[in-house]
Amino acid sequence: MANDNCIVVDNRDNALSVATKSECHFKEGLLHRAFSLFIFRQIPNSLDLELLMQQRSSSKLTFPSLWTNTCCSHPCMNYTGEAEERDAIGVRRAAQRKAEHELGIDSSRQLLLENIHFLTRIKYSSPNEPVKNDWCEREVDYLLVSVLPASVNSDLSTFLNVNSNEVAGTEWAREDSINTTFVNNSRIYTPWFRKIIRMGLLHRIFNWAGAKATNSEAFTSLDKKMTLGESNNPSRRGGASLIGSSAAADEAATQDSKDIELLSELYRRMDRIQPTIPDRVSTVLLESAGVRLNPGEGDARLARLISLAGEKFITDILTDTMMHWNLSNGQNTGLLANPTSVQSTPASKDTSGNPLAGQGGKQAGSGTAGKPSPNLTMENLLAALRDRNIPVARPPYYK
Repeated sequence: MANDNCIVVDNRDNALSVATKSECHFKEGLLHRAFSLFIFRQIPNSLDLELLMQQRSSSKLTFPSLWTNTCCSHPCMNYTGEAEERDAIGVRRAAQRKAEHELGIDSSRQLLLENIHFLTRIKYSSPNEPVKNDWCEREVDYLLVSVLPASVNSDLSTFLNVNSNEVAGTEWAREDSINTTFVNNSRIYTPWFRKIIRMGLLHRIFNWAGAKATNSEAFTSLDKKMTLGESNNPSRRGGASLIGSSAAADEAATQDSKDIELLSELYRRMDRIQPTIPDRVSTVLLESAGVRLNPGEGDARLARLISLAGEKFITDILTDTMMHWNLSNGQNTGLLANPTSVQSTPASKDTSGNPLAGQGGKQAGSGTAGKPSPNLTMENLLAALRDRNIPVARPPYYK
């Protein structure tokens, strides 16, 4: 396999020459054509889909033991018809060949060529992971999708005949479980699969496959949006414009990566904080409003987020209420840049230099010296709420 001849391309995916697989992946690498195949099945008695995921073998030179989509490889000049570009048929033939080689999927019955659909392409490069060595990836990656017909038995024990030299493990996975794993530990995925998630392409692929599986009326428009370029005309390779070839796209992917890392840090901090409002209270309130937090129906962390947001809101209201009390009692609100610069009238003293009663020293019920104890009133609270455009009126019996 190391001597298979890959198709070397330029930044616009125009074929330039051929090079061995080793040459394409060594040191800086050569930009070459590749594919990522996504095989879906419809969950029995459900409209939801699952994606067939594979864990790469630990003996792989590049990205060993990482999880990724169903099958990833290259069209090669060694195999008849894989260089043909019309309707991306050469790449689709390569996907058929490698799915059978790696996973034992029968291309004559289970993965027909007409059921492999080319959606779009991305360009990416990455040094090897998790082991740092002289190998890399540098590819124009064709994203191919196939939705298994209901007649195909998708049970892994019968559907697959895994080549252990290529694949360490397989599983069917829902989109939400993939995203949860990505947030918690994105590094278990290959770099191209991470990029597909960060660019929002995985969600679009799931939507496309779902519309295809259910023969939805939305399928035609989704198919057109996914597979046609901005000119709305299919290209010689099947239609999809090249995504990720510009600096802007790479910058957007980098920003998405930063956003994901920030989100991961938020989740970690949420797990460590115990809010004053118990999670079970927020859960009851959310479920009474129709939000389901059961496994498979929602994210239980939403209750913790609501608890923290509620606690922050109440704290802000109390802080504003205290500020209104300070204003009404002539106290420093803390809003001045340098409150110590404000001169206060010194307390009167008797002939011995002691403060007169009521003007200094600590009096019963007067708080600290010269400052009465806070006694928040309904008027202070109503003023704080009005500041936030929350109209609250006192009940008639208070008037």
